[in-house]
Amino acid sequence: MEYKDYYDMSGGTVEVRYPPYTLWKISATQSFGSHVRLSLALDNIFNYKPEYYYLNSPLTAGATFTAGIIVGLGCLVGSFFIFAKQLRIRAWGANIRMAIPAVIVFWTPAEILGRMNLFQEIWIAPLQHKTGMLIILGVFVALAASLS
Repeated sequence: MEYKDYYDMSGGTVEVRYPPYTLWKISATQSFGSHVRLSLALDNIFNYKPEYYYLNSPLTAGATFTAGIIVGLGCLVGSFFIFAKQLRIRAWGANIRMAIPAVIVFWTPAEILGRMNLFQEIWIAPLQHKTGMLIILGVFVALAASLS
């Protein structure tokens, strides 16, 4: 049931029948190794377009194809942009909130390179990497000294 005139409800209602429809989507994702992923998707595969748009009709212009590729090392480039933006933030709260995702984005390439055995991860066996651990300690001591 619908009002004959939406602006004058005193005109009464009329019975209206809307055509049935279904929207179908198909997607596929393929991983190449542990750091490259290709995604393809086709939304509204039968290219349904309503004859007229009403309250519960889908807002679609027909079939839509999307493709995407995710490369883990792209996070390394993105992390530099995040870090540069973070240097311009003066508020501590906002900076700390942004630091958490920045570390996650920066850490993704480190994990990928470690899985590819391109370097030995010092946090797995820290006592075998005394020089690296001493450098990290020195950085923390210098940071603590500069803050006090």
